[in-house]
Amino acid sequence: MDPGSPSSGASLRAMSVLPGEGTVPILFGSMRVAVGPRIHDAYLTRPDLTGAWPTVILLTADPASSTRAFARRLARNGLAVVVTAPGASSDVRSFVANPASDWSSGQDGRGLLGIAAGGEAAFDGKADAVAVIGVGFEPGVSAASPVLALFGQDDPASASVEALRAALPQAEVVLYGGVGAGFHDDAAPGFDLAASDDAVDRLVEFFTEQLPPAPTA
Repeated sequence: MDPGSPSSGASLRAMSVLPGEGTVPILFGSMRVAVGPRIHDAYLTRPDLTGAWPTVILLTADPASSTRAFARRLARNGLAVVVTAPGASSDVRSFVANPASDWSSGQDGRGLLGIAAGGEAAFDGKADAVAVIGVGFEPGVSAASPVLALFGQDDPASASVEALRAALPQAEVVLYGGVGAGFHDDAAPGFDLAASDDAVDRLVEFFTEQLPPAPTA
């Protein structure tokens, strides 16, 4: 199945709505994104319904199966998500901005979601909305777009929260008490179901509000 761009290839599988984990059926699968001579491996998951959906590029240095599962949870709540490595973010941004893509509203605006190691690339100033999970904030980083930052309070990355708040006053910062790194990841030792569910809800609400709207019919 063609995800809507002549410069990509994907074989997507269908998944029905899972009880308690979303509202829409989805398509998902590995893909290759070609931009000029460069080819990147990526993973796409999106609603299996007609229309252009709010689109998020999820940046992670380790696209493990649990990260892809987290992306599918977002898709079952109405987002299109492309999972890729930080170094491919610029090319993948061009891919989702392609007006030939009939499943993505990325040509009108797109979000970046950075997770853990490598996720600091989400603060590149080129997204319409930025969210991070467990990403330490580096001095000198700036972003003009809305920002949502989620941390486990026991995660060492949370030590940068005050610096983030000072540098990005528009940021909404959430600290989950009693949990550490990997609270959102159901394969991590620190997984916390309540915090993970809340993170999904907040991310879906944030990106739905900040990005071009999903279909209404």
